[in-house]
Amino acid sequence: MTTTVTLDAADAADATELPETVNDWLHHSTDAANSYQRFTLGLHTASELRADLSRFTHLLGGNNQLDS
Repeated sequence: MTTTVTLDAADAADATELPETVNDWLHHSTDAANSYQRFTLGLHTASELRADLSRFTHLLGGNNQLDS
């Protein structure tokens, strides 16, 4: 079963702001990246989270650059 959700362009743009911000934060802060890895008991890395955030942002039509 597939569900289609349609967002207004302005709402989609707003929804991309948080994942883009977290992606940027993890990219520029080794403390945040290390903390995330400790929080997940080493099962997930900041790079993996950033990739997921990038894909999510891309689906919403935002900037999906990992190195932004």
